[in-house]
Formats: sequence, C-alpha cells, structure tokens
Amino acid sequence: MKQVDPKQFSSLFQYMQNVMEFKTTLNDVSKTWDQLILLSQLGSTGLNMSHTKANFNNLTEELISHLAEATLDKVVNEMGSKAQVAVDIVIRNLFERTADIGFLATDDDIRDFIKNIEKIQKEVNEHKNDIDDTKFRIARNEYNLKVDKIIQRFEEYVAKYSVYYDIVLFDFNGKIIAKLDDSIEVEKTDDSIIELAKNSEDDYIETYKFHDFLPQHDKSLVYTYKVTDSNESDEIIGYLSLCF
Repeated sequence: MKQVDPKQFSSLFQYMQNVMEFKTTLNDVSKTWDQLILLSQLGSTGLNMSHTKANFNNLTEELISHLAEATLDKVVNEMGSKAQVAVDIVIRNLFERTADIGFLATDDDIRDFIKNIEKIQKEVNEHKNDIDDTKFRIARNEYNLKVDKIIQRFEEYVAKYSVYYDIVLFDFNGKIIAKLDDSIEVEKTDDSIIELAKNSEDDYIETYKFHDFLPQHDKSLVYTYKVTDSNESDEIIGYLSLCF
C-alpha cells in the first residue's frame, strides 16, 4: 500500500474526523515523552529517551499516513459507487428512450398519418380559392382532425415519459407535418439528421447539437428514427424525432 505523506494531505485532515482524533491523541502522548526525557536527564540512570521519542514520532507519522490513505480510499470508493449508479441510471434511461422511439415509429396511426396527410393537404390547397368553399372546409377539417389526433398521441407519450419536451414528425423530404410544440413556426428542416437517418444502416441516429427545427435551444439531444411503410418493408416514408 502506497504511503500517504501527512504533509501532502494536511489540508484534508480537517475533514477527516477520525484522523484528527487519532492525531490529537498521539500528539498528547508525544508530549508525555518530553516529560520522560526530562526526567531521564535529571536522574542518574543514564537512560536517553530521545531516541525512543523519535521512533515514536516516526511510528505516529506512518500510522497517520495509513489512516489518511484508508479514509481517502473509503471516500473515493463511495463516490465511485454513487457515480456508477448515476451513470447506469442515465444509460438505462437513454436505452429506454431508444425503445420508446422504436415503438412509436412503428405506430400504425403515425404511418397512416404520414401516408394520408400529404393528399389531404393537397386537397386543402386545391380548394382554398374556390368560390364555393365547401370542399375546402371539409378537407381542412379532416386535416386538422388528423393532426390533432397525432398531437394527442404525442401528448400521451410525453405525459408518460416526461423527459421529452418535443416530438417532431417529418415526411420523407424533411417537411414538418406534426410537431408537439407549435410555438415555433418551422415548416421544413435542412438539418443533416434527415440525410444521416436516411443513409444510416441503424434504425435511428443520436445527435447532440443545434437543430434548426428547435431554434430556441443552442443544443438538444435528439433521437431520430426512420418510419417505414410497414414492419415488413424497408421503404422510408418519414422520420420521427424525440427531443430531450
């Protein structure tokens, strides 16, 4: 065991109650040796206690050194254990989040929404200038109902896993077709995550940086998952991002 230099750790002794107590006790004993040395010098026995005191002081330093090292090791081990627990919690939490996004990205309602929303949006645009706005109102109401249903699904997930502050759904080209936080008006992303997710062999990608569809945050941790046509198909129809 490597010996700890008491002088090196003197600044830490005040925080080591057990070391300070032993040090005080041994200092008191050392003072007793001073008295014995004085008595031996006054007597006629010819004994010299100075050498014995020196040995005692050396033994004291060694004892304090080992005690300080043991105390430090105990604290370091306790801190290491607590740190490992904290790291394990974070890793487990992130692992659970990847499971969440994998499950959500294969939700049939989300798949159906991506497949149908573009068609409905086209109908809205085609009839928005009609003199008779009946078809426009029908298409717009259908569009709003479908968006509201998906947003409700997002809200249910956020309520269950409060670590998310936003969920964003993109079409194949990166157009935002549903977003939990509608306070930021961004219609399309030019972020690299779309190309990264599209070309990745993995089902999802993890990014921690600035994202243009989250302009209110300098950096965000985002998991982006491919949304495929079905569980049996690899055809990508959109992308889903969980933001936290």
